[in-house]
Formats: sequence, C-alpha cells, structure tokens
Amino acid sequence: MNLQQLETLLTVVNTGSFSAAARKLGKAQSAVSTAISDLEIDLDLLLFDRSGRYPVLTEAGVRILQQAKLVHMQCNQLKELAVDLAAGTETCLRLAVDDEGQLPWLAPILAELAERFPKLEVQIVLKLQKCTYC
Repeated sequence: MNLQQLETLLTVVNTGSFSAAARKLGKAQSAVSTAISDLEIDLDLLLFDRSGRYPVLTEAGVRILQQAKLVHMQCNQLKELAVDLAAGTETCLRLAVDDEGQLPWLAPILAELAERFPKLEVQIVLKLQKCTYC
C-alpha cells in the first residue's frame, strides 16, 4: 500500500467513477483500475462493488476510506510543516505562566495570535511557584 493508491481511492470516490478519476489525475483509466486493484490485493479486501455501471464502496471500503482521509490530511499537514520549517517559520510558541491569575488577560492575546497565525501551535505551561515566605 502506498500514498498514491490512497490518493487514487479518494479521487475515485470523489469523482464517482474510475474514468472520471483518471481524467482528474491525468492518468489512463487502466492505471487507476490497477492502482485500486493493487490496493485491494495489499489490503486483502474488496473495496468496490463493480457489478453496476459505477463503482460502489463496499462496507470494508467505507471503513478504509475513513482512514484514508485521515492519512491524506496528515500527509498534507506534514507537507505544510516541512514548508514552514524550510522557510524558517516558527510553528510552535511555548508560554510559561507561573500563576493561573495571568490566564484571563492572556486569552485575548492568544485569540489574536490564533487569528493572525492559524498554523501556530501554542503550548501553555503552568508552573505554580511554591511560596516559601507565606
């Protein structure tokens, strides 16, 4: 199983047919059919019922599709992260807060950060200081 096969699966489902998927992917229909057949062999599952005019996902195909969508999304996120890292873009901001009382005034700042930098991951570390003079 490879990412190209999963991409082909998603495209077949999104377009509704092997021929439409082939057009969208810029491939021959036979290449799309082969990719799906190879994926079915690799998984030892029948993903499509091909008895009608259009391929219909089997029950197993529906389950595999759910995971394929997640893998596709994670691959896209990985590509975006790689682009950001290559460009020197900071992707994570870690804030250390030593008092819970600071959180209310921090909330609007974090909201603005999220709006301006939607890809930025913000981590808040709460460090409660022990009072030795109390």
